[in-house]
Amino acid sequence: MRNFLFGSILLAISGAGFCALYPSSFPRCHYGEVECITKAFNQVLKLGKDGISEINLPSFEPLRVAKVDIIQDTTSNIAINLVLHDADIYGISNANIYRVVGFDKDISKSKFEVNALIPKLRITSKYIVDGKVLILPITGRGDSILNLDNADVKVKFKMEPFVKDGKTYTKIGKHKSLLSTSKLSLNLENLFNGNKALGDNMNNFINENWEIIFQELKPAISEALGKVLIDIVTNFFASVPYTDLFLE
Repeated sequence: MRNFLFGSILLAISGAGFCALYPSSFPRCHYGEVECITKAFNQVLKLGKDGISEINLPSFEPLRVAKVDIIQDTTSNIAINLVLHDADIYGISNANIYRVVGFDKDISKSKFEVNALIPKLRITSKYIVDGKVLILPITGRGDSILNLDNADVKVKFKMEPFVKDGKTYTKIGKHKSLLSTSKLSLNLENLFNGNKALGDNMNNFINENWEIIFQELKPAISEALGKVLIDIVTNFFASVPYTDLFLE
């Protein structure tokens, strides 16, 4: 689930061409003042639950995502192609950002890291799946529910500055993240062309062996949801000048 959480928290704005003014009522900190920045991120997270019209911020409870592709290596024990589409993601507004690193004035030299914990993360969507889970084949399409308890996301990334209309904006460069969870549960309806017995057995197998399956799928999930994050964060930072976010 790489980078997924951070993008939602930092503000889910669509449309990179939109130029916004960061509202004066919003929290601001000095560059690199990580304790203040951590508190500010959590404040914005709560403010943004229902959307913020001043900066064209839609509600992210739920956060709506058109498509997430989870493609796993065919040599893996969990070799599946799983496409989630028309997805609603719940739980973002209850996240706690507990650690921030960097956010210095010199964008090109600064580190950027955000760690956050989501107590309950739920993704409801339509799905299409094909492949194998350990030794068992899996195929189907229908409705799905994915739950993660205590989803802990650690995101590191680089920012690349660019100038627009005389002001400095940023875009996301290289990025890396780590996800952990205390529990994963998944329900895929209409597996095996609606064969309920086979479908129930597969769902039970996945949930009974969730730790093994999560470890196998973690890189693929991270990469897929990381793309969602990068799109969101890039649009935000391309809309609001970096200097407008901080106090001098």
